[in-house]
Amino acid sequence: MTYPVYRLTVYHFALLISICVIIGIVCQSRDTYASEIPVSQGKSAVASSVTGATYLASHAVDGFIYTKWVASNSQLPQWLTVDLSQNVHVSRVETVFEHVHSSYSYKIESSIDGINWSIFVDRSANTAINFPYYSDTGDVLARFVRLQVVGVGSPGDQASVFDFRVYATNDSLALLSQNKTTAALSSFSGSWGSDKAVDGQLLSSWAPSSTSLPQWMVVDLGQLRNVQRFETTYSNIQDIYGYKIDFSIDGITWYTFTDRTGNMQVGNPRYVDEGNVTARYFRLTTTGVASGGYASVAEFQIYGPDGGLNTNSNPQTLTRMYLDDEGYSLQPNETIASYLTGVYANGTTFPIQSGAIYRVANTAVATVNANGVITGVAAGSTTLTVTYNGQSTSANIAVTSTLANLNRIAFDSYSYSLQSGTTRSPYVIGYKNDSSTQTLTTGLTFTSSNPAAASVNSNGMVTGLSPGITTITAFYGSFTASASVNVTTTVSRIEADESTIYLEVSGTQYLSILAYDSQYNETDVTSSTSFTSSNSSVATISSYGYITAVSAGSAIITATYSGISTTIYITVGFKDIIAPTWNYGANVTVTPSTGSSVTLTWSAATDNVGVTSYRIYKDSELVTTVSGSELTTNISGLTVGIDMNFKMEAGDGANNWSSTGPSVNYSLTMELKSTSSSTRLISSVRVREAAPDGRMRSRYHADEGELRDAFIALNEGSASSLLLQIQDDHDTTVVEFASSVFDDLQEMGINGSVQLDMNAIQFTIPLLLFKNHVNEATSSNGLFSVIIRHEASQLAERLQEKATAEQTALLITNPIEFEIQAGGVAIRQYDNMTVERSIALPGTSYTTNVTAVRLNVESGEITFVSSLLLSSDEQWKMVIKDQYGGLYTIIQKDKHFEDMGTHWAREDVEKLASKRIISGVDEQNFSPEKEISRAEFAALLIRALGMEVNESKPGTSGFRDIMERDWYAQMVNTAAAAGLIEGFEDGTFRPLLQVTREQMAAMINRTIQITGSQPESYTQDTVLSPFVDQHAIDNWARQAMAFTLQTGLIQGVTETQLNPNAFATRAQAAVMLKRLLIYLQYMN
Repeated sequence: MTYPVYRLTVYHFALLISICVIIGIVCQSRDTYASEIPVSQGKSAVASSVTGATYLASHAVDGFIYTKWVASNSQLPQWLTVDLSQNVHVSRVETVFEHVHSSYSYKIESSIDGINWSIFVDRSANTAINFPYYSDTGDVLARFVRLQVVGVGSPGDQASVFDFRVYATNDSLALLSQNKTTAALSSFSGSWGSDKAVDGQLLSSWAPSSTSLPQWMVVDLGQLRNVQRFETTYSNIQDIYGYKIDFSIDGITWYTFTDRTGNMQVGNPRYVDEGNVTARYFRLTTTGVASGGYASVAEFQIYGPDGGLNTNSNPQTLTRMYLDDEGYSLQPNETIASYLTGVYANGTTFPIQSGAIYRVANTAVATVNANGVITGVAAGSTTLTVTYNGQSTSANIAVTSTLANLNRIAFDSYSYSLQSGTTRSPYVIGYKNDSSTQTLTTGLTFTSSNPAAASVNSNGMVTGLSPGITTITAFYGSFTASASVNVTTTVSRIEADESTIYLEVSGTQYLSILAYDSQYNETDVTSSTSFTSSNSSVATISSYGYITAVSAGSAIITATYSGISTTIYITVGFKDIIAPTWNYGANVTVTPSTGSSVTLTWSAATDNVGVTSYRIYKDSELVTTVSGSELTTNISGLTVGIDMNFKMEAGDGANNWSSTGPSVNYSLTMELKSTSSSTRLISSVRVREAAPDGRMRSRYHADEGELRDAFIALNEGSASSLLLQIQDDHDTTVVEFASSVFDDLQEMGINGSVQLDMNAIQFTIPLLLFKNHVNEATSSNGLFSVIIRHEASQLAERLQEKATAEQTALLITNPIEFEIQAGGVAIRQYDNMTVERSIALPGTSYTTNVTAVRLNVESGEITFVSSLLLSSDEQWKMVIKDQYGGLYTIIQKDKHFEDMGTHWAREDVEKLASKRIISGVDEQNFSPEKEISRAEFAALLIRALGMEVNESKPGTSGFRDIMERDWYAQMVNTAAAAGLIEGFEDGTFRPLLQVTREQMAAMINRTIQITGSQPESYTQDTVLSPFVDQHAIDNWARQAMAFTLQTGLIQGVTETQLNPNAFATRAQAAVMLKRLLIYLQYMN
């Protein structure tokens, strides 16, 4: 062990000793017992609804009081169910609701099978407030426990629970693992052996031989024991570990007890996992260490009842058993594995792996083998019966020619690209009504719309034949799915993912080969490439690109595809254990780049083989890793006014890293922007803290005294706006305002605004919006919170994948969320006020097809929002104007239609299509001269204004000819509610009638009025007098026609003809829509 590792270990042990003294666990005796922990903690939980990924059902049973489950809306009842994994005697349930000073009415139910429920406690008539939580007692044997929230003390509140804790009546648990036999994948030395993890001493630890993962250790209890709890204490209690625990009866076949491989929580002082299982061997596998350090375990403690001995005779009595499904649905030649579980008299469950007898009533429909694997034979239904130790259970089997409960089918991608002469086999996925999916392998037929470009065979394999585009369609029963295929020219070159590879003896590595055509289109052709090695005694390579280092030396790998070759140089050496070093006087210097970034430059390190990488740390956080040939890099997203330490580490190809490297201390200084006399600068206090989701955030609180003074100036007219200049840390920023100060705003003051300026991001909010919601904020936590969040997560990755599939450029990597909260509750719709936010763009030039879009987190869809592309001092920014909060990003796409050609409206149509406002009748055509219906034009107005439509609720527009099932019902409802459209005197809207030019003018006119734009002055008769058919305009439409003519939103078909009652075409509608958006300054 190196000195730095030794020193770090001593530090960790010192921390452990301090904590152990506090909680009294320094030296646990052989008779140690576990403390009470809810049996619900860490178990599987589901709910009737959730508010996004931040407030999942599992957060109510994770043991952390700062996380919570929140229902998606205020509709009641809402339910939360926890699966305890086995039957236990439930004795007490504690429910910690979010609003602890409010009353809740609820019921708690229990069930053994998750189907039949009984009442544990009924508080559905409760009006009492139980601070800090509700506690209900009883005695019932159950596996599933369900909380039904039926009433809340504050109307409009959503059902939300911080903790739902279920306790069971169990005998005291004894420590079973102490001083038992152990084994491990590796150990650092005898002093750090796996036996140290079960010696009852926190001052000793098992440490693996390296930091490589995964690492495992096994404890042999010597005989079958009933185990109900694991307590895992890692040596570094401040670190985050991913792990799982498995159990086995024979040490050969393993089953998972708990899986925390995705864990993101600190186990301070230990991780606790509960359940009920009978086994002899238990394995702890560490899969992740956040710091990159050793997977070192101080104690792996296994608890069970004192009398928990289970010999091979097993005194437990099997009371019943059940299959994993009540009914199996499959197709001919498809197989499904059934799983059998036994339930014993003491409530424990255990999988039955052998000895059961499976029978099918009608083998002409389906068969089953001795392991319970069912195979469909022919369409029909039959029964599966299983017997074991005098018990039996059964389930239905349905074999259908197509997948049951199917909702739709789709390819695994909307589009594919391949080169002439290459093949690809897309997947077809079936989406069921229960939201589950299944890959379809039988019952499919395929067609290609352009077989000259690409053909598709009966198995769905697509073969590129010549450059061009085709659409492949899959047919499955009554369902169809389509995807486009772009076939490019033949391969012009191939490349390996690495051209030079260094391996140690016995080392292995996969090689990937990419083929490129003359248009730089890329295809992975590894599986179709042949490989040869110039010296197989040094390195060999398999037919699928798997390199194995045999002995020290050099070899050249030649990869050949479609007659084109590339070479890869392999160097094999003995294990290198010498880390890079830094010469005396080596240093790192810092040069400021922007207000939030710096450039680091450092001296080169040396190595016996060669430096391959440099790591740069900011304080203890790894910021970036660059190649060994680079000696400078830029670090962005830094915080002004905070002392930082930048440190360097050098690494080589054998993953040896220097223990010391040059470092430098640095602090950024922020330059405040100058403000005009009409703008009041408000100061704020900044706190850097961990958010409830565990990620870091910056929280600012605006100075209340300065706000009150500024409001006086606003009321007097000597100021018109407020400004807060804050630092963007590129994660989450929260700016808080005390709601009470907004009572000081008077009539003149509410016309002002407050801007949050984060250099690259500005958020300008009307003060009237705050004034409108003072009561909500004051009655809750007394705060308005403005949240700006850089969404760098799986959501950003999915958005990038979607953009790539749609050939759309993302101009900012991570979407940015803007949210305003009153009293902790988000204001989703900004009272029909347009709120501006601007985002700086990184490039130097852009086309006017660039637009902002709002991202729907639930569906992943993106929709147009009003936005202007502006440039000032060579800095481009996108100014977004929207009536909602949400996630935004900036995209650029150039859309073209084959049938627009030289059409007079081509430029306007393709601009709106590029901005996702309008779409074609199909992917290639727009049909510009096709007439447009009243419903279609109403839908265009909704999309052009970026208005949200609730697709989950049926439309209730009040028009008697709009049915809930109509595709346009929600659109028409939204447009009518906003005042964009009106119906006829008989109470109808007549959605499928073609819209006339005068009707379109009326809708445009109403749109301008509701946006608050002031109409230009004009004389109606003067505007209409040049047109000889002006008397054909209906009276109700004359003002609208005159206004739209005066503003240039509509034009005559000739200099003297209006044709007000002529049906409008799709091209005319698009052009008028584009003029409207420019008139409103909603688009360039």
